[in-house]
Amino acid sequence: MKVGTSDGGGPITARSFLKFGFTNFKNLQIKSASLSLYETHSYSCTAKPFYVHSTASIADPTALRWSNQPGAGTQYGSATVAKGYSSSCADDRVSVPITGLVSWWADNAYTTGWLRLSASETDNYGWKKFASSETSTDPYITFTYNRKPNAASAPVMKAPESYQFTPVSGSTYWFTSASKPTFTSTASDPDRWGTR
Repeated sequence: MKVGTSDGGGPITARSFLKFGFTNFKNLQIKSASLSLYETHSYSCTAKPFYVHSTASIADPTALRWSNQPGAGTQYGSATVAKGYSSSCADDRVSVPITGLVSWWADNAYTTGWLRLSASETDNYGWKKFASSETSTDPYITFTYNRKPNAASAPVMKAPESYQFTPVSGSTYWFTSASKPTFTSTASDPDRWGTR
């Protein structure tokens, strides 16, 4: 995957698009998220930025061309790096924080997320190449999340002794001799052993 330009904005200018699929993603509260890419080449060892934008879905990726690509949405992250030019800045993984983008996908219950990678299209020093999903160093997203706890059970009044009364109306009422009665209720959290 290539981004930027290596000829000052001439014919060798590139952007790359990534698609990620999700399951059980609805209603997750995303605490943090990062895109991990393996950079295989840079124009030099001078660190220059590249950018991550949201983008519209691409119905047929095989038909994607420079002339019919979707526009860039919001910029959600960037990283200033240089990996893969020489042994002085060898190829390696780079990470881009994209918490806002992944939160947006989760909030809207997306099952597929698209993003666009780009770099300066006038400065050759921004030119980079990243490994794709066809390699052993494919791109991935890591994220930390939280889920709402499950609904709590109905409260139960603890000792001292309590009394139940059902009048003719059919409604049931509880009485206790305690001036400060204690009630307990139990809930479960899908991300923990349990809560009380």
